[in-house]
Amino acid sequence: SVYMTWEQIAELSERGHEICNHSWHHTMDFQEGSVEYQTEEILKIEERCAQYGIPKPITFGAPGGGYTIAIEQLVHDLGYLWSRGDMRDPNASPCMVGDAPYDPYLDTPLIVPGANVNTTEELANLLNTCEGKVPLMVFHGIDDPRMPGIPFADVLKTIADVGGKAITFRELSEYVDPVKAYAYTH
Repeated sequence: SVYMTWEQIAELSERGHEICNHSWHHTMDFQEGSVEYQTEEILKIEERCAQYGIPKPITFGAPGGGYTIAIEQLVHDLGYLWSRGDMRDPNASPCMVGDAPYDPYLDTPLIVPGANVNTTEELANLLNTCEGKVPLMVFHGIDDPRMPGIPFADVLKTIADVGGKAITFRELSEYVDPVKAYAYTH
């Protein structure tokens, strides 16, 4: 199997890794489902985390990265502090589609856009030009040859080379208060 077991995920959590919620079934049409369906998908992960002694996730990432105003409200109502994705709701303002660093003065912490870079040079350039903002790197499997992108070790080296620091969303909360940031952007 290419997937981790819940025992392995619990071990990662015990070692200090942040475990986030990405939905139970990971259907690419998650954002088109009913609120009941979306809630069930999120709560199933929370239940499994509790079963294995893993802290309740504070970060959610919708499958496929697609967000709507309704998903933002749902994850807020469920107590999440952070979520990542692209706002794909044409009725939202602005309608963000990733590829930009998170700006805590403009972006809600419940729709943190991902940075889309394909080379270490592009990553270094992004890191050197995003002062006051946070570029979010999204990995769907570390060093999985089936997934596109820069190898994880190269990303960490590039971050270190430019004097940056790789942090989790939980650690980002030490720099940006997500509750205040949410209130500020709403």
